[in-house]
Amino acid sequence: MTNICLPQRINLAIMAFFGFTCEYMMRNLLSIAITQIVQKQYYSSSQILGGDVCPADNDISDDSNSDFEGRGSYDWSEAVQGVILSSFYWGYIITHIPGGMLVEKLGGKITFLAGIAATSILTFLTPASITYGGSTLLIINRVIMGLSQGFIYAAVFGLLAAWIPLRERTTLGVFVLSGMQLGSILSTYLSGVLLKHIDSWAWAFYIYSIIGLIWCVAFMFFCSKDPESNKFISEDEKNYLRKEIGILERDTNLPPTPFKAIITSLPVWAVIISQTGMDFSFYVMTTDLPKYFSDVMKLDVEKNGLYSSIPQVLNFFTAMGFGLISDYCINKKILSVRNTRRFFTTTGTFGLAFCFIMASYSGCDRLQAMIFFSLASGFAGLDNSRINSMDLSPNYTPTITAIVNTCGSIMGILAPMAVGLLTPNSTILEWRVVFWVAFGILISTGIFYFICADGKVQSWNDSTTRHSYTNGVENGHVNKSDESNQELKDNFIKNF
Repeated sequence: MTNICLPQRINLAIMAFFGFTCEYMMRNLLSIAITQIVQKQYYSSSQILGGDVCPADNDISDDSNSDFEGRGSYDWSEAVQGVILSSFYWGYIITHIPGGMLVEKLGGKITFLAGIAATSILTFLTPASITYGGSTLLIINRVIMGLSQGFIYAAVFGLLAAWIPLRERTTLGVFVLSGMQLGSILSTYLSGVLLKHIDSWAWAFYIYSIIGLIWCVAFMFFCSKDPESNKFISEDEKNYLRKEIGILERDTNLPPTPFKAIITSLPVWAVIISQTGMDFSFYVMTTDLPKYFSDVMKLDVEKNGLYSSIPQVLNFFTAMGFGLISDYCINKKILSVRNTRRFFTTTGTFGLAFCFIMASYSGCDRLQAMIFFSLASGFAGLDNSRINSMDLSPNYTPTITAIVNTCGSIMGILAPMAVGLLTPNSTILEWRVVFWVAFGILISTGIFYFICADGKVQSWNDSTTRHSYTNGVENGHVNKSDESNQELKDNFIKNF
């Protein structure tokens, strides 16, 4: 069959983008829905007048000195809510490494598809879990959902490593990853609108699950695990990708995963440490920021959705913009791969840390807090360390990604639980401690990444493989001596 509209690697990137969007819509929906599921806490006038608790927003209550009544009927403490919001990651961290190994053998398509399908079903069952089993069954549901999503990240990076050449890697890789931001935007803003205007919070879960299942059908039909097995790809694009990336028969050519070399690699640990810091802030932003605007800033659910989504919108555009700039710096040799990754990642990490602290000192000024949270999320869009794993080892990207995401996902457990324990009364001073903790984590991990990061393919990536990803331009620069390869690329681009 002939090519459909766009190059198939672009089609794959678009489908992966929307796959991440669906995943994060369903994953993060509970973070804002829980503000409508649980009962609200009452504060006395003396607490509010003391400045430690903000007065209710005018749209919520005519009495600015009393807390508003929510629609929730479940009396879950802040600590219990922290356990519920973190329970997803109990399962999430378990399947990362086994999932990465599975992706290396089977490819990313089937694992990606299975993860989104299972998530869609579990999202549909979430209201029933709460109704019939309360917090206990909800926690079980979230743990299973985490197990289902644990191998999605490795699956996506496996697909990108099989489809995307180096010269396009940052742009398309960041584009795909920005689906997480779009999913977070929709799971906050759209959820706020739905929860405000529909009769039952359960309908938000049903709507999102149906969207996820629709994506599964489209992905199953249009996408494949690699260019060789794609039925829509043109011969021009297939030959171009063979030259740029190479051919790898995973089931026969790929040697056993060099776990010892990976675990003892300092550049791999630079990625792990960097993502640990970024993930802590990410989970605070996506999981707990809606609670901050609801419990501390006293916004109603629709405004909460708007205020919580604006930071993700800025992150979406900065990630895309700086992804293009990163590729430009590499392709024009303005900076090496290593220095490009270091500059953008460290700048983003430090900027994020500073804006967190500024937001924590905004008091009850809702607009100022939202601006600093938005700037913080914008700085997070500069992060290049997620892409760095493909630089280090294209052949074993799924396993490295699985290890990185496993370590980072520990923050998904610790962040909500820490917030629940540190903010039992949801006061401004209690939340300020949370942001100072995030500041310390971000600064220390950013320094480590700057010192230890690398941008070259590591020696253990390809010692015995007959056909590898490294026979094209995977060594960190464009091979200009290969004139036929360059001519093929130029002719191919002209056609699109």
